Amino acid sequence: MPNAATQEGYDDRTQPRFAAVQNSLREKLTLFVGAMFLALGVILVVIWSRGIDPSSPRDWLLVGLLVVTAIGGLLGAAIIPRSRHYSISGGVLEYPRWGGILRGYLLLSKVEAVRREGRDPTSSNVVFLAEGRQLLLIPEDFLASPEEFLEALRSLALKELPPRFRHANPTHSPRQSGTG
Repeated sequence: MPNAATQEGYDDRTQPRFAAVQNSLREKLTLFVGAMFLALGVILVVIWSRGIDPSSPRDWLLVGLLVVTAIGGLLGAAIIPRSRHYSISGGVLEYPRWGGILRGYLLLSKVEAVRREGRDPTSSNVVFLAEGRQLLLIPEDFLASPEEFLEALRSLALKELPPRFRHANPTHSPRQSGTG
């Protein structure tokens, strides 16, 4: 019996692990936003204690850093509640851009091949290739079901290249065994 991925495409939101993946991404983003606001607080304390001298390049650097961290923190805080999901429907891959603020669309008819690559099979990326260059890279950690996602791509008859991993056997490392 064919699975839902081959009949109707693929949609992260229908997968059982979708909530867990979203929560993991939100936790990482929350840590980033916290770090940005912590850095913002440190910069404000330094500026407040020193004052600002308009002729000092160091003070201009602090003000620039203040602006960058404020924008980064606010942007990060704005995208925390956003849903970041991937879907394939009608030969089009829909994916999140700018942390989920925008949606991107990739016509799969323009894709020549797909490959899994990365450090090892447990931490890999799905790479879309056309004309010998990378069009899009999706970390498998961001997908609710990487297996069904790849199956949906196979059902569209996309050419799948052999995987390319830096460590062929993730359970055997020269450092662990003492050889090499």
